[in-house]
Amino acid sequence: MTTMSELLLTPRFSNIEVINEAANLDNVVDTIEISETPDVVAYLPKNTFFVNHGDGFSK
Repeated sequence: MTTMSELLLTPRFSNIEVINEAANLDNVVDTIEISETPDVVAYLPKNTFFVNHGDGFSK
């Protein structure tokens, strides 16, 4: 099983910025989903690494 912190160490995902300061990067990731629609989160399975370009979010 792969954790978020392990995924973020891989070259493919190493430039991703985690904006959730309370994120638990020890969570297991079962699937990776990519969408440009932030409201799709309600339809994602548990333990999903959700990738979005971030236009719908602010810091």
